[in-house]
Amino acid sequence: MIFKQSVLFTKEEVNSILSYMNEEEDISFKIKYEGILYEKGCSGTSKRLDFTEENMWIFEKIKKCTNDLNIGLIWKSVPFATFRRYREGDFFVKHTDDLNSDSIVKKRGVRVLTIGIQLSDENEYEGGDFLVWDKNKEIYVDKTIGNIIMYSTNVPHEVTKIKKGTRTSLILFATDKNVKFNNALL
Repeated sequence: MIFKQSVLFTKEEVNSILSYMNEEEDISFKIKYEGILYEKGCSGTSKRLDFTEENMWIFEKIKKCTNDLNIGLIWKSVPFATFRRYREGDFFVKHTDDLNSDSIVKKRGVRVLTIGIQLSDENEYEGGDFLVWDKNKEIYVDKTIGNIIMYSTNVPHEVTKIKKGTRTSLILFATDKNVKFNNALL
């Protein structure tokens, strides 16, 4: 299992990243995990972020971090990212990100690594803990603003229900179409 985290972005950089989020779309969809189908597996809002000349600095900083953490990732192309915003009552049930249906694989490739960035100050919300599991061990992810987390897409994780306030993150999926590994960490 790959599991790395590090504070990467300053509060000022996070504010700049957040300026690219507008016109969010509600998300709510079914999730199947360990044979259980959740009719409403998550709630919140989402917004796609395509990397452009104006905001490419975000991806370049993520790319440098993946190199610095020595996970053996070599980027072949630039992916897109997705903002996720959770408000009071919103959540994402325990699941994995290795959703590799034929249509997703054909369009984007096989997901191999999830990268998430904490864009909210931990004092702006209650609940909304980001949990990952290493076997049966539950790990609470650092809520420090600007924290980046990287983990294999087969790692179970969840966002607990927001009790108060708003939690925002930026998510990227590295796929076999945009990365290759120069060692056998995955």
